[in-house]
Amino acid sequence: MPHLRRALRLHRRIATAEAVSGDLAGVLDGTARAIVLVDAAGKVIWMNQAADRLTATRDGLAIDEGALRAARGDDTMRLRALLADAVATSSGAGTGSGGFSGWDGPPDDDP
Repeated sequence: MPHLRRALRLHRRIATAEAVSGDLAGVLDGTARAIVLVDAAGKVIWMNQAADRLTATRDGLAIDEGALRAARGDDTMRLRALLADAVATSSGAGTGSGGFSGWDGPPDDDP
């Protein structure tokens, strides 16, 4: 009987986690800002619709072999260094913030 109770508790926890994950994905998908989640290796594991549209144009940012890539090689190296810094910090192996790309977004008059 204890195994059955444990399996039932585990099933409830997984179902709750899946529901919360789905709700979070829905909220993030509805934002106008591009959001890309990457794993510790820098591979894209999820992106919202805005990020999908942005990378689909391949105009400055793209997904190649599962990883983010910039239009220029030196920008790709900088992007990957920023991601590696952020991943190291989030895993407790670093103290950096991930840095800042220096891009402030489109001009205010740009739709």
